[in-house]
Amino acid sequence: MPGSIDTVLSDMKKIRQRARDHWLYFPDPSNLDGLEENITQFFNGIIQHSQYSYLCTRQWTGKAASNPLNGLSGAIWKPNLLLCKEGAITTRYANQQKFNMRTGVYAMGELEVKKTYNEDSKKQSYIELAGKVVFLLEAQDGCYATLGVRVSGTTIVLTLFDQGDSISTHPLDIHQHPEEFLRILFGVTFTDGAVLSFDFTISLNPESHKVIRITKRGKEYEILVDTLLFFSRSLHGWGTTVWSGTVTIDEADEEVVVKDSWVNLLQRYTEGRILKILEEARVKGVPRLVHEQQVQTQHPIVKELVNNSMHILCTLIEGLPQLSYYLHVMSHLISKPRGCLIFDFTSLSELLIGLINCLCSHHDALKKVHILHHDISLFNLLFVLAIHSDLSHDFLDRVLQGPKKVVVQAKIQTLLHRGHLGDWGYAVPTDDSPREGPTPSATGIHVSSGDALLSLPDLKNTHNIMITIPVADKPLPSDSCLSINASPLHRTGTWAWMAVELSHVGPGTPVVHRAHHDLESFFYILLAICLLYDEPGELKPAKVLTQCFDLFFAVTHPSTLKIITIQSNFGWSTLILYISPYFQPGAFQFNQDFTHDLFINSIVVVLAKLPEKYWPAANHYLYYLLNSPSQ
Repeated sequence: MPGSIDTVLSDMKKIRQRARDHWLYFPDPSNLDGLEENITQFFNGIIQHSQYSYLCTRQWTGKAASNPLNGLSGAIWKPNLLLCKEGAITTRYANQQKFNMRTGVYAMGELEVKKTYNEDSKKQSYIELAGKVVFLLEAQDGCYATLGVRVSGTTIVLTLFDQGDSISTHPLDIHQHPEEFLRILFGVTFTDGAVLSFDFTISLNPESHKVIRITKRGKEYEILVDTLLFFSRSLHGWGTTVWSGTVTIDEADEEVVVKDSWVNLLQRYTEGRILKILEEARVKGVPRLVHEQQVQTQHPIVKELVNNSMHILCTLIEGLPQLSYYLHVMSHLISKPRGCLIFDFTSLSELLIGLINCLCSHHDALKKVHILHHDISLFNLLFVLAIHSDLSHDFLDRVLQGPKKVVVQAKIQTLLHRGHLGDWGYAVPTDDSPREGPTPSATGIHVSSGDALLSLPDLKNTHNIMITIPVADKPLPSDSCLSINASPLHRTGTWAWMAVELSHVGPGTPVVHRAHHDLESFFYILLAICLLYDEPGELKPAKVLTQCFDLFFAVTHPSTLKIITIQSNFGWSTLILYISPYFQPGAFQFNQDFTHDLFINSIVVVLAKLPEKYWPAANHYLYYLLNSPSQ
């Protein structure tokens, strides 16, 4: 905050009655009429009464409480308080326009009309504020943390949210603790963007287009962003954000995908390193690494560039207790080509070919370099244009011969898309192999035999630390074998798609995440798509989805019902009734003894029998158009 607290307090004499320990003009919390605007006028009035008001380019507003803000995902939010650039939020803006990156909103607040601050109001206001914070982070996708102010009666609490967790001040009475209140108000209002975790490698160019700056081999490049592809709405985790854009490298324009995420400090193999290993082993149907770097920011105290780490927050808090707080570093991962989600399929044949392609990539990664994907989920199976794919049709050889093979191969050639197995952020080296006989050990990959993880007690009290993990073009440290993704007991996934054995394992029962667990996830994805749609692009009615898809896959916890239904003959015979006639040719029950070959061969058999209507003729013209010499 500018100046000393004593100087600021001396400026407040006109609006504070010291004898009564009371701020003049503080609104009555029990008067609900215009409470949000009255609170923000009180905040702004204090700022204006200080001798530092000329430095302030921000203001508090309560307009969004009555004029909802439109979120990027269609959600509508009504935050009680917003701290923004002067004039950034207007009635017209809030009603008619979407909330875009860097609209000048720096913090938000939640009001509770109760006169007393208690556990109930504390919990309720926190939940409300956290939900709106997600909206703000999504709207400003170049910001990785945000401040929230909760006012309950005359009590104020400041909370910082980021992907590590949240940290809050003790509740303070605005009247009884004027110094602490002013520190919060002025600190939040005047805090610069770096402290508020705006990523300054992301900015707007003179044409107001978003650009991401990267440094590759000592040279700076700008990625011109065109689309926000994905934003993780989870406040606690990797905080993944994905954009597509274009970058000019060596005088050639390349369409790329930029993935930002908070990388775990115990992660020995970054996603970039995994992709580089896969590329060197010539594994097809996976992203190709363009560049990987850890994001740097200016430390708010020492003013040096350090890796953007959650540890920075911890170092700024004196006497930090032994909290359970995740320590991650921010990473840019740039890859190509750009894809679309597999559930955007245009025909059953395209869906099945895409699934086969992803299975083949998964198999080859395991066979050639012993890399297990570890996170097979609906959003990680992608399509790319066929002209950008390097996949072969060798999978047909094991099932089809002669004219049948030629016919199916010709039909596949007409499809616009091929499958693409994306998001290798949780991929791990493993001693597992595809179940088809022994394979040689992978070169350069060490698998830890234990499940110990690095402890972090020394990081808690360090005042200026440069946290770093080796990226794709840096050598691994010699002592990096104890790492979270080199432990055979490390298992990951999303509840809806996780194998039963992994999601329902009991305490003290170690289970190693193996290839067959990923295969089970592949099957759940195919089944889920068949339950979700009646035809390509046509969702089932919401009422029907509540009886099938929602019960098994719209879950945030392990589903015992899914086990009982899918893995029993009776349950399966009931479930298959919800699969529309369009998908009936592609429906088959999963067998725990499935291997990659059995899974792929089963789908090839289905493909060979598909009627012509599942191979849309409209694709023929588009395919040859895309592959014409003029392109």
